Amino acid sequence: MARYFTELIRNDRNQLGYTLDEYAWKIGYTGHYFGKIERNEVTPSQKLLTILSNEYGYSLYTLIASLRGISGIPIQFGTDIRAQLLDDTEMKQLLLTQYYEIKANSKLKYDKEFPHLSAVTGISEERLEQIKSSFDKPGANISLDEATRICSAYNMRFSEVFVVSCCDIRNQKIGDLAFTIENYIERHRTEFIRSFSEFDDNLTEDEKVFLGEMLKSYRALKLKPQKDNEFLEPSHSDQR
Repeated sequence: MARYFTELIRNDRNQLGYTLDEYAWKIGYTGHYFGKIERNEVTPSQKLLTILSNEYGYSLYTLIASLRGISGIPIQFGTDIRAQLLDDTEMKQLLLTQYYEIKANSKLKYDKEFPHLSAVTGISEERLEQIKSSFDKPGANISLDEATRICSAYNMRFSEVFVVSCCDIRNQKIGDLAFTIENYIERHRTEFIRSFSEFDDNLTEDEKVFLGEMLKSYRALKLKPQKDNEFLEPSHSDQR
């Protein structure tokens, strides 16, 4: 499961055997100030996160994600952190290890339109309930397919809705993994609209939106396609 920033820092400080003063002194801060951070009275700045990462070897992505999971503010790759793309195959293999997990941030936690989201994504409302509270819950890992469907429904980037978590605060590959997932979903979340265009090159944007709304209704009502000639052949009772 993902952990909040204060829990991450406090646990690691205790494992290192440092007092608040000792821990804070190494990075040029006072124990009094860092005590406020651990009590969640002060939000650490991006500068402080970078200093912590450099001094203690923490993953900068993990530090930022532990804060953004609450606020829902997306991580900006290239601005907040630097990351490199992995091969898609490697990305999928890493997710299969269960060493890394996809977790929802507060965007989903406070969404009240689950019936609508369920209809669009094809994900049950029960599963969406599990997904929305997955950030700090063990065993609620979100699949790449589920993340892609939800990002497609919201028309949002991966980092606007999800974060990647790892049990090792010093794991440096996690940022590359999250960046690769975001890139992968950006390439795949528009397939729904592209499929309409492949069906008919002359579709207007309004027509694509209309077809998308029709699909939502189709899924919400749990309709099924009719068999050929189902309404063309009257039953014996109709012929009486």
